[in-house]
Amino acid sequence: MIRVGDVARIIERAAPPALALPDDNPGLQLGSAAAPVRGVLVALDPTPRAVARAAAAKAGLLVTHHPLFLEPLRRVDTGTATGAATAAALRAEIAVYAAHTNLDAAPGGLGVEAARRLGLRGSRFLHPVAGPARVKVVVFAPAAAAERVRAALAGAGAGAIGPYDSCAFAACGEGTFRPLAGARPAIGRVGRLERVPEQRIEAIAEEGSLPAVLAAARRAHPYEAPAIDCYPLRPEPLGGFGCIGDLAAEGFAAFVRRARAAFAAEARVSGRPPARVRRVAVCPGSGGRLVPLAAAAGADVFVTGEVRYHNQREAEHHGLAIVELGHDRTEMPAVDLLARMIREGLAAAGARVPVATYREPQAARAAAGR
Repeated sequence: MIRVGDVARIIERAAPPALALPDDNPGLQLGSAAAPVRGVLVALDPTPRAVARAAAAKAGLLVTHHPLFLEPLRRVDTGTATGAATAAALRAEIAVYAAHTNLDAAPGGLGVEAARRLGLRGSRFLHPVAGPARVKVVVFAPAAAAERVRAALAGAGAGAIGPYDSCAFAACGEGTFRPLAGARPAIGRVGRLERVPEQRIEAIAEEGSLPAVLAAARRAHPYEAPAIDCYPLRPEPLGGFGCIGDLAAEGFAAFVRRARAAFAAEARVSGRPPARVRRVAVCPGSGGRLVPLAAAAGADVFVTGEVRYHNQREAEHHGLAIVELGHDRTEMPAVDLLARMIREGLAAAGARVPVATYREPQAARAAAGR
């Protein structure tokens, strides 16, 4: 039986919540992680129509890009879109889950997909985001207890690297110690130097989980005073917001046609259009805060969903053109991205759960007309 929490973990392996902006609210919005899932519907927004489609499809889980609750909830007014969607989901017992800015910044997320659609070469993150602080935990244990200690580390969350868990390294050696008065040694006797075949067991843990990992290692270890080392690791880029890459030089009008075709969108141009386009920065959705970074990275054009007036003036000051394609049009690829993530994760787990996609009627008509 696949549950809501299982689907959430599939998404979060590809789009870690740690990538989300501080003021964002990704994750389970409504329902229980323990609820069974017989079908999944993926949409851009958790609208009343999306909830109705999920209910009609008998999907117990609606996965969206935009959260149902982006700001703290003060009331559920069913006269609003959010309130109506909330009430409908509760009545139909449909859980709602969102992958928002964590999907934007994921290594295979919206920014990377946008760069691919535009045909950018050598693309890289415009604003890299470091992963959580990590620590290498090293435990020295007698060989007979090594597997128990390794399993305890993994059970507490150590050893997670990308799409893998239980990652560890062990090397054999000899441990020496002399129990002093008052000691209660598991091996050897007080006052005598002992030499014991031991293993050095290494695993990586996030700094936030370190207390639990150390506690688990000590519980599994036979020694009353186990030797444990902790080495802080340099943070590695986990993902990033926006991408920048290069094109074979082309005229600005030709590039705008390329961008419109890539996202089935109309275009609004501001800033200072160049005669030729060679370097392009892109950020789906609201990318105005990245305008200074795009200019500093030498972009000729910045493609995004929408910006504010002061972002346009900043771009003009730096000699940068902005091409706005619409918030929803630049983020619509999230629907297929999420559906693919979920399908692949369920298939790897041997689960047969249907995963469907839904686009709002007006968005579908707009895309078909362009």
